[in-house]
Amino acid sequence: MKFFKLVINEFIKILKRKSTIIFSILAVLSIILTCFLLYRNPTITPNYSTNTDDINDIYNIVENLKIQVELKDGKEKALLEEKIKIYQYILDNGFDNIINAHYKKDFLNNTIFVELEKLIYLDKENNPLEYEKQLDKVHRIWDIFLSGTFEDYIAFNIEEIENSYKNKQISKEEYESKINTQNELLKYSIGKYSSDDYFAKNYLLTNIQKMENLINTRYNFNDNKYITDKQVEILKNQILVEQYRLENSKFPYYIPEFLEMNPDSHYMYKYNDIVVSISMFVLALLVIILASSSISDETSKGTIKFLLITPYKRWKILLAKIISIVIFLIIATLIISQISNIVGNIFLHNASAEYIYVSDGIVKTLDTNTYRTLQFLLKTPGILVYMLFGITLSTLTRNTAISNTITAALYVAIPFGIERIKTIGNFEFLKYLPSSNFNLIDKLLPLNNYFNVSGNPNPILQETTLQFSILVITVSIVLLCITAFDSFNKKDI
Repeated sequence: MKFFKLVINEFIKILKRKSTIIFSILAVLSIILTCFLLYRNPTITPNYSTNTDDINDIYNIVENLKIQVELKDGKEKALLEEKIKIYQYILDNGFDNIINAHYKKDFLNNTIFVELEKLIYLDKENNPLEYEKQLDKVHRIWDIFLSGTFEDYIAFNIEEIENSYKNKQISKEEYESKINTQNELLKYSIGKYSSDDYFAKNYLLTNIQKMENLINTRYNFNDNKYITDKQVEILKNQILVEQYRLENSKFPYYIPEFLEMNPDSHYMYKYNDIVVSISMFVLALLVIILASSSISDETSKGTIKFLLITPYKRWKILLAKIISIVIFLIIATLIISQISNIVGNIFLHNASAEYIYVSDGIVKTLDTNTYRTLQFLLKTPGILVYMLFGITLSTLTRNTAISNTITAALYVAIPFGIERIKTIGNFEFLKYLPSSNFNLIDKLLPLNNYFNVSGNPNPILQETTLQFSILVITVSIVLLCITAFDSFNKKDI
């Protein structure tokens, strides 16, 4: 009970300090400033139709074709004239009425014009049956284009693939791959709607195919290494996440290319990233100041002697100071995280930037506020190490200026130093440095596991697991505590 009172007294001292008030205000202001800067950006409304641009493109194409017609003759001229008729028909009957989905554009450019060219260049006199067959095919394609459904489009593609396989134009492997692609296009309605929707879904489908290929080959050509069983498991979970995104049209908000698909979610993601970094940076500096001056400040003022003449043993006095700062760090982190939740939801209209993950083979989600709060809390272990380093310096030097300056300088400089070293090469020793293991967010809440497995620019650091990082941080904390307690117990005050 007496020790508890000692902790409370130390905690009250922290709250009374001017630096605590100033830095706490700065942390809150950084949240508001971040939101204000993001809010000032013009709101991007999702534009699922770029029809104005497409119509202008068609007008330009028609004018260009008319010029070419004058320079051609024979079958080339006939083909150009047919293309002009098709484009003109689309313009005359309303672009929106005909080109109302991405698959219509694809069907027009990659099927209608291709098959039309085959028809034009067929010799009607010498191959009347083949000509009539191709003419029927062109009419059928045109009917699907004008009044057919997305399902009709897929069925036509599958029929063409099957004919190519029967005629031995493609191998069995190509046939199975192409049929599988068409089935996935149908399953996830890829291309059924807008071009933006097609781009996003096709991106996810391509990612799934790349991961499946990587799992099958188990060889990563980016770094010329075989992937581990753990990485295979990570990729399988990421495939489930991508499939969930496809089925529910929840596109990755963290990819800039998808900004127009859901601008509010993208801004919420940027807000999360920036506000966690800035506000926790301010809080870390405050904790470093509190820790670095915890012993040296009281030593210089002489107030430490009043503590030493109490019944408390020295280690209890130091432990109380450490616990009080840790409690302050956790409480301050929770308060700041909740303020950021409130401010973010107000300014960004409760936009969703939920975190999608897999647990026991089941896809689950974390709501935006919970996800952001976890991001804040996962920053605290790194700050805790610097806090203990500051206390250790404070007990060793008994000089507030030295301990403050060195600890703060290391907190700011070490991450930049590590990044510079990483650009030179992949050094094994990097993964044993505490600072290399502070990024627990990417290990516990990774957004893109496919990139982490296949494209991470620093595989030495990427290979470290969450358990390894926790071990390195724990060892660092233990060593710093031993040094601090040993110094505090032995040095004369």
